[in-house]
Order: sequence, then C-alpha cells, then structure tokens
Amino acid sequence: MPIDNPKVVDLITHNPTTGEYVLVMVAEWDWASEPEARLAQLEHKIENYLIFALNGGLAAQYPAAEGQPVRLRLDTVYPLDQAAADLVAHWQERLIEQRIGFDVYQLGQPDR
Repeated sequence: MPIDNPKVVDLITHNPTTGEYVLVMVAEWDWASEPEARLAQLEHKIENYLIFALNGGLAAQYPAAEGQPVRLRLDTVYPLDQAAADLVAHWQERLIEQRIGFDVYQLGQPDR
C-alpha cells in the first residue's frame, strides 16, 4: 500500500502540453478502517510531498520541472469519508498560496 510509506513518492506524471508535474499518492484502503491512523498517514504523506516539491527534490530528480506547475493527486480505491474529505479541503485551501493544486481521483469511477 503505497500511501503507507510517507518517504516515497508513489508516482510522478508529467503533461508535456501544459508542463504540469503531478505527484500522485495511492490509497488502497477503506477510509472507515482505522480512520485516525489513515488521516495521520495522509497528512504525513502530503507534508512530505510538499517538502519534495518545494525544497528542490522534484527539480533535482526532474530538472525540467523547475518553475513548472505542480499538483498533488490522491488516487483512492474507496470514497473518502467526511474526515478525509475535510482534510483534503483543508490542504487544497492551504496550497492555493503555494500555487499547487490538489485533487482526488477515485479509481474505478468514470473520468469527470
């Protein structure tokens, strides 16, 4: 379960048309199972992704990423519960000032 390891960026994608780099977190577990632990894991993962993106880790690994748009994405098998949705909304708001997007994609659902 990738999100369980906060020290690893699960997936990095790049859109050559827009230049955007997307740092993807993958959650395979049910958010209702051990909710406090899940929220703590997600928060820790988000913080580490931001350190990677903002403190030069992304640009060191991908020099072309320097100055390009960055977005975090949470890919989840199960729908977010209310607490997880609130945490995501909190981070979405905080990341506006950093000019970093953050969205959620529920795997197995049609693209929006």
